[in-house]
Amino acid sequence: MRDGRIHDPGNAIDLGEPLTSRHTASPQLWPRGGSYLEYLSMDRLRFLSLPSRTVMRRHGHLHPYAALVVNGHYEEAGDSGRYRVTVGDVLIHAPFSAHCDRIPAGRNCVLDIPIPQHAAHLGSIGRVHDVDAIVRIAAKDPAEVVDALLEQLIVIDSRIMDLPDMLACALRRTASPRIADWAREHGIARETISRQFSSLYEVTPARFRVESRARQAWNMISSQPDSSLAEIAATCGFSDQAHLTRDVATLTGATPGSWRARNRDRSHLFKTIANSSSDT
Repeated sequence: MRDGRIHDPGNAIDLGEPLTSRHTASPQLWPRGGSYLEYLSMDRLRFLSLPSRTVMRRHGHLHPYAALVVNGHYEEAGDSGRYRVTVGDVLIHAPFSAHCDRIPAGRNCVLDIPIPQHAAHLGSIGRVHDVDAIVRIAAKDPAEVVDALLEQLIVIDSRIMDLPDMLACALRRTASPRIADWAREHGIARETISRQFSSLYEVTPARFRVESRARQAWNMISSQPDSSLAEIAATCGFSDQAHLTRDVATLTGATPGSWRARNRDRSHLFKTIANSSSDT
């Protein structure tokens, strides 16, 4: 830590600890189509002082979490689009999400709050009316902070919608257009829009589409145990089940079959606990 600021997304200060304490998250590296993306674990409450005048390179998060802007403002470009956020805004991140951040000069601080997976699908951005109350609860009783956040949260849609952001919306759709066709329809050269997109989102349009499709498939694998992998592959626009398996494994580090097995084991554990409770 230098000058009281955190200088990379892996460093964090836990609430309730002296500001001299420093923790470095253990990043997990996964192969991503020949390259690597750093995944950071957001499984505990953190207060982050963001580095001034810095671009935080594109990185991913393994766990769902909400980033509440406590002080300052910044811009984030990620899976759900691009946003300029300020005090009281809440960015909601799903598992295996990825984004980059552009931090202006000044003191910019966020409170990162782990949230349950169902809450990660409420929306991409929201607002709360009493930031101070949530910060006080976080410092006093971290176990209550998620309820306090969700109680205040109002989901909004404040995405920036320049041409690269419009392309991001199109690429998230299951039946997404060919990039060259989309560029032609919007009166711009494919090379130009691809360059603008990569500059803002720090990923190529083609890779953005691959990851969006794989993330949609992973969500269906996790939430629809009765749907076959072949059905999910067809729904999400994969050419076949092998294509789905490859892209989901690249995104998450595990195959769809492995995720199905984990979910079955978890479900069995919960049923066992429930049965044991009813017998007592």
